[in-house]
Amino acid sequence: MKKQLLITTQKSVRSAMLFVLFSFVYTTITQAQKGFSYGLKAGLNLSTSSYNRFFTDKKVLKPGFQIGITGEYGFTDALFLQSELAFTTKGAEYRGAESWIGGTNPPITHWRNIFTQNYVQIPLKVAYKFDAGADLKLFVNAGGYAAYGISGTDKTKNRYTKVDRPDDESVAYPFKEGALKRFDTGALLGFGAEYKRFTLDINYEHGLADIGAQLSNSVYDFEYHNRNIAFTLGYRIR
Repeated sequence: MKKQLLITTQKSVRSAMLFVLFSFVYTTITQAQKGFSYGLKAGLNLSTSSYNRFFTDKKVLKPGFQIGITGEYGFTDALFLQSELAFTTKGAEYRGAESWIGGTNPPITHWRNIFTQNYVQIPLKVAYKFDAGADLKLFVNAGGYAAYGISGTDKTKNRYTKVDRPDDESVAYPFKEGALKRFDTGALLGFGAEYKRFTLDINYEHGLADIGAQLSNSVYDFEYHNRNIAFTLGYRIR
């Protein structure tokens, strides 16, 4: 009788423990789902790099774009963890002119060197939101990113003056040929506004990894860090 009572008690305890465990897991998942949201995001990139070809070069911002899906988890009404899976284009553009050697009125080569790098990028950011009233929130965020270069080009376009010579263009492939390393990491900082399901934000991405390997026309390594300013519009689906 006592043995049967002990077995019954043990079963009751196990059942109670399983019920408590199930209730805890269910509550945790439910609360996590309540705090999680996802959406879509797209926008404009203005990028450059730390690399300088020559002191006489003019470096300009290169336009690009990004598009992706976003995820956000709210720890509180103000503190959030944000991430994305995005396709983003970065790069740099250099311009210059070189006079030909010889003569009193030598021809001039006007050139443009355009790096284009296409990445799959995953950032991870901590955001703090301020309630501005009337469904409007302002926020700041900071964190880091990891990116993998899936394709890229290094184009040089030449235009000639004071000589009868047609324009020409050459193309190299920096990731494929080993001039640039594919894996990139960096830090980012941003701010923006959120109105109902829409977000508008500005982020600065500062590449920390030196992705420069070796130029195709040189035996020397070179230093190349990505720099990017992103202006994006987002829509929260859930």
